[in-house]
Parts: sequence; structure tokens; C-alpha cells
Amino acid sequence: MANPTNSLYISGVRELERQLHGLGKNFPKAKVRQAANKGANLPLKQARKNAPKETGQLKKGIVKVEEKAWKRRKKLKKAVFQIYFDEAKNGIFQRPIDPSVQGSRGGQTRIPHAYYPVSLEYGFHYDHGKRTRPQYFIKDAIQTTQNEAVKTMVDHMLDSINKIVSTT
Repeated sequence: MANPTNSLYISGVRELERQLHGLGKNFPKAKVRQAANKGANLPLKQARKNAPKETGQLKKGIVKVEEKAWKRRKKLKKAVFQIYFDEAKNGIFQRPIDPSVQGSRGGQTRIPHAYYPVSLEYGFHYDHGKRTRPQYFIKDAIQTTQNEAVKTMVDHMLDSINKIVSTT
């Protein structure tokens, strides 16, 4: 059974779809990108807020990056942003593992380094059968802000459509 907030959200999406079909190919791709960018800001801020703070580098290292594949395809009208860890901070995030304790789990290859952010997000094995508890700060941020992010994107798209329609 849907709660009242979800029914409002669905009506907004249906209205958006109706208006987009009415515009046809006249809707600018940049407006789609702007809406996706605004929607991706919410989980990004929440992930930074939820991230464990030891030195503060992890909070600064969570970034939002636009997928490049959609840029290459001129006719594709969608924008995708990913939230992950900044590659520029790999010098801080990667640490070598002591070869005496480095091992293979389940046939995986032996990796000579540990990646700190992923170890915190998903947990890691540190002894025979012992494991740290995953913290899921990015996953939880995305799940908690999902409805609000979609509402932000829909509102931005509807505003863009109204501006385009009013100027024509």
C-alpha cells in the first residue's frame, strides 16, 4: 500500500513525463544534466556527513562524478552521476598490507594494498573468520535521500519545462 507522500511523488513524475513528451526533441540536454546534478548533491552531502572522521580526508575524498558515456552519445537524453572516492587521494587511501598477514580469501588474488574507504564502507576480514562491521555511509546516504533527490530533480525539470513553454 502506497503512503500519501509516494502518491504525490508519482503524480509529479507522470506530469513530467507528459510534458516531456509534449515538447518532443525541443528539450535541451543541459537541463537534464542540471536536474541530475542537483539531485546528486543531496546524497553527496549526506554521505560526507555520515563518513567516519579520523583525519577528515575521507569526507573530502567523497566526490560526485558525471559518467562520460552519456556525453559521447548526442541523442541520449539522460545524465548519470556517481558518488565514489576521489582517485586523486589514492596516496592517502591506499596502504600496503604486511606480506606475512596478507592472504587469499576464496580464491581471490593476493592484493598488496588495502583501500581504506572501501574497507570502512563494506568491512574487512582481519583474522580467521573475524570481520569488522560495515558502516555503509554511502549506501545509507543514497537510500535515505532517494525520494528527496527524485523530488528535487522532478521539480527542477518541471521548472525548466515551464520556462521553455513560457518563452515560446
